[in-house]
Amino acid sequence: MAALDATTTAAEASTVRGRVACPCAGNPRGRSTPGKGSEVEGDTVTCPCCNQSVSAPALGDLIAERRISGHAAALLEAVWRGKGMPVMSHVVFDALYADDPDGGPSPTVMYRALRKAFDGLSARLKDTGVSVVEVGYRQGFRLVLHP
Repeated sequence: MAALDATTTAAEASTVRGRVACPCAGNPRGRSTPGKGSEVEGDTVTCPCCNQSVSAPALGDLIAERRISGHAAALLEAVWRGKGMPVMSHVVFDALYADDPDGGPSPTVMYRALRKAFDGLSARLKDTGVSVVEVGYRQGFRLVLHP
């Protein structure tokens, strides 16, 4: 394994660590997603690493076109507001059960509904260039835009 030094590029660092260091891995033609410090301007998102613009559909148009409703729509809206950063489950639960005066059902039922919404949303977003992915165990969900 190569060592990291001052001349190591982002792409090399991602290879050394075995993971992608930035959304585009230093390759402007590579995959881009919004992230920390990214700016959303209308229908484009600027990658914080390479400053390349990535087109993003309007949220309302995407929901209407793919007929996303209910908990799946609430999940997508909550993650969309996160602009590519991880959105924790409790924030998603607040969006799912915003109109419930009791805050929603038991945690077991909420997690079951979240899983069902996530699976349904993944199927509806297929081939759109937009996806919602799990960041990791107990680390939430995030929005990914594919070029």
